Amino acid sequence: MTDHFEDTQRLQRQRRQERLKGPIRSTTSVPFCEDVLLGKGTPFQIHPGNKKLRKLVVDWQKEYEKARRGGKMVIAQECVAAIRSNGGLFLKQQDGKTWCVVDNDVAVTKVTALFRTPRRTQRKRERASEPQNRLSFAKDSLDMTLQS
Repeated sequence: MTDHFEDTQRLQRQRRQERLKGPIRSTTSVPFCEDVLLGKGTPFQIHPGNKKLRKLVVDWQKEYEKARRGGKMVIAQECVAAIRSNGGLFLKQQDGKTWCVVDNDVAVTKVTALFRTPRRTQRKRERASEPQNRLSFAKDSLDMTLQS
């Protein structure tokens, strides 16, 4: 069991070094643990590289919210650079077997979308409580009109 774990760790270190030293390939057949996979669903969400990206987003969320538009883009680019500095790539599945490296603009778009997700969730929570408030306001207005 430990031999398998040690082999896996050794292969990951070797692969990271190859990625950092060598030229970036445009395709790969097996994503690396540092890679961010573009797509929807559980397999993409549970991939280690996607988890690391989400942690980066959480760590930078306050600064992102405070920043103006240009500053937000810089923060997103820094997140992309952080993933790439560890040997990670942003990959999109081309066919059932091959993963293609996406360009920097697509990677930054993915990161900015992740920064917006907590805001969307917060708005949904607020909207879920709004209809009750609207109904009570409408009822109060109707009652006031009838009393006049």
